[in-house]
Amino acid sequence: MAQAPAVTANNPRSPAPDAQNPRPSAEGFALAPKAVRIHRGCTIGADSEHRASFSIPPSVVGQPCDVRGTRRAVRNHRPEAAVPGYSPLAPGPSPTLVFPMPALHAVLALPFGSHPRQQLDVFVPNRLVARGMVALIHGGWWTQGRHHDLRPLALHLAELGFASATIGHRQLGDGARFGQDLVDDVKAGITKALEESAIAGGSDSTVVVLGSGSGSLTALTVASQFATDARIRVRGAIACGVTPTLEHWDGCQPTIAKALDQFAGNQRHLLSPLELPPSTLPPLLLLHGDSDADVPAKMAQRLHARAIEADETSTIAVLTGVGHRFIEHPLERGAKAALERIVPFLTEQAREPEREQLFTGMADR
Repeated sequence: MAQAPAVTANNPRSPAPDAQNPRPSAEGFALAPKAVRIHRGCTIGADSEHRASFSIPPSVVGQPCDVRGTRRAVRNHRPEAAVPGYSPLAPGPSPTLVFPMPALHAVLALPFGSHPRQQLDVFVPNRLVARGMVALIHGGWWTQGRHHDLRPLALHLAELGFASATIGHRQLGDGARFGQDLVDDVKAGITKALEESAIAGGSDSTVVVLGSGSGSLTALTVASQFATDARIRVRGAIACGVTPTLEHWDGCQPTIAKALDQFAGNQRHLLSPLELPPSTLPPLLLLHGDSDADVPAKMAQRLHARAIEADETSTIAVLTGVGHRFIEHPLERGAKAALERIVPFLTEQAREPEREQLFTGMADR
């Protein structure tokens, strides 16, 4: 294989570097001989604790390379802190960031449609805890946000041994008229992401969906619609900052009410999780902050109660001091509390079914 291209570290949020505040270097970061296909120049965001990122220049688009690194901040330059087997690309003054990450297969900004927002990332570690893929759907009330928002979480899950994908979609007023357009985008993106995951040894059909904020409503609706698709097995749904309904709740902000109505169109009953048959939903993990200013926690509790009353599987946790969107930054307090519940859920639900029902193409659920 040709010599791997250089990857640089930068920090767009930090002050300009000087003697007292040097720019973090790429010490301890190296490219390894595993395949990572980069479809366009982009930046892989690191965790929010030190807010560094790896910038991949456009010149390496389409070239095979591999990313290994770690999410450990090193206060002082200590050569012995580097992970064995990783050669420094650009040693520099302290502080130094070292990023040891498992070897993984990554596909970045892969288009699955003609609209610029119809893109996805896929990360599949070499050593999988479970073969199923976690599909991440961003928030933003369907008018803001991009699939990049959940890239730090996807990388973190890959570190933990889970194949993950961030799924982009068109937005209301930007290529999409109603919510079903967004749902169709996410379904198409998941199908494409599973194909990429299978190339690297992941499942081609088993998925757990995870939505952040308003993306949780999209994720739940997608899971319900996939229930009749023999090709895709949705084994679980995780809602972070649960948005379970398109009805206006008490205290609903006018801008959110407008987004709910536009998403619903004339299909409110088909796109609102609280109105969907509970039997069409997979096992649920509902995580909500008690400081959520957008959606009250009682709405998440309503969805949980409805699933339990129908004898379906649901788990709910209300996280103290957490707002509406908290899973985007996996090393911050709210996300850490959520991940303590998400990881066991994925370990169980992202496993592929052990038995297949012959001739039907459907798996035991």
